[in-house]
Amino acid sequence: MIFKKAKISLFSILAFLLNFCLIQEYGAYVGWDVYGLLAFKQVPIYFYEMFICVFSFNLILYCVLSISNCLENEGKLFTLNVDAGFQISVLLIIAAVGITFLMFPTIPSLGAFVLTNRFTRGILPFTGWSCMPPFFMAIAIMNERCRKCAIFVTVIIVFWYVFHGERVDCMGLLAFLAIKYYNNNRNNKNTIMKIGVIAGCVVVLFVAVGMLRTGADNLQLKKVLNGALIQSTACDVSYVFNCAVDLATKGELFHGITFLSYAVNCVPFLNDPYSFGSYIQNFYPTAGGGLFFAEPIANFGLKFAIFFSGAYILLLARLVRKTTKYRFMVYAALCITIFRTAWYGLNYPIIAILYFAPAILFATRLINRKKLGGYNIDEVSN
Repeated sequence: MIFKKAKISLFSILAFLLNFCLIQEYGAYVGWDVYGLLAFKQVPIYFYEMFICVFSFNLILYCVLSISNCLENEGKLFTLNVDAGFQISVLLIIAAVGITFLMFPTIPSLGAFVLTNRFTRGILPFTGWSCMPPFFMAIAIMNERCRKCAIFVTVIIVFWYVFHGERVDCMGLLAFLAIKYYNNNRNNKNTIMKIGVIAGCVVVLFVAVGMLRTGADNLQLKKVLNGALIQSTACDVSYVFNCAVDLATKGELFHGITFLSYAVNCVPFLNDPYSFGSYIQNFYPTAGGGLFFAEPIANFGLKFAIFFSGAYILLLARLVRKTTKYRFMVYAALCITIFRTAWYGLNYPIIAILYFAPAILFATRLINRKKLGGYNIDEVSN
């Protein structure tokens, strides 16, 4: 029902990612061959608790989509002129390439996935910066004069990410471009089919890369297709959900301490001792990340996770209510980090939202005022 109403949207993609994890949880519950720690069942499979969380999220989201204009407002964001200008767009492209090479200074190699630590080998820390190159490219693509160059550089950046074993941020960028394409071509009956076919090919490709990253010697089509249904990262974060529920069941809640992580991450390069991932690992061995509901449950229990879902959905609906350049950039950052939001936590878009989006707007305004001889651009437009 959500997909029928929302089609290709930030809201429908987020719903898909959460419901997809419910499939992994169900598979573990009934005895399918699932992946990693979820398969070992060192922690009980709390399928019904996840079902309650996902169903509540679906119900709240569908109600919000039905009674508000958030889908129409989301479409209006893509009619806004958000072109940062040729000069700023070129600088964004250069910065995107520079940050990419600083995070991944080695030559891409599928065989190097297992042998190297992809999170700490870079000159620039991966955490908090991984979403910046895709974010910069999403803004640069809006400029018609350098669009072809931006698309070419985007392909290089995606290649560099994927062949260093990183898929999440690239999938977020592709999700943003898919939403943009849909909203610009929503009257074409074949639009959704085109997006669906391309999305299917991308998923199969990225699943194959993920299998190579974990040390697979050869790829069989059956295994790749099975990997698209039972996905390793989705299994890992579903396992973390079970850990959070198990913690709450034992009465060992965090009482909000991990939410201080969001305040700490507002300051670049500041050490974060409060992250949910580090706290949960004091009790359970995990592969990192955590399903959208895991952190709220680990802090205040199941009811709070449902409240948290409703609050987040309303916040998204409020974000798209007005069409401004800053809101569009926030929306773009949330799209690009949608996979991380669903499966890793809400920290990743903070730097882009607080610092880089305002910086781009300020630089654009400064250049425009200089071109207009120092007059205020708003006064000139009026």
